[in-house]
Amino acid sequence: MDIWEKLYNEAKVLYNPHEVSPFVYAEHVVCALEAEDGQVFTGYCFFACFRVASIRLMPLSLLTS
Repeated sequence: MDIWEKLYNEAKVLYNPHEVSPFVYAEHVVCALEAEDGQVFTGYCFFACFRVASIRLMPLSLLTS
């Protein structure tokens, strides 16, 4: 298995687009990144609309690992 297939499979597990509320849409964009030491980090997107502003958040696991 090449690295692109490995990253795709890691991210595919997180893909689950759904509405959390009328203003929050979640898990519609997913990502897997490989670090220099071979660790794979995954994440997904929350999209929240508050009037004209939007917020995109990534899981804290990317920052704390």
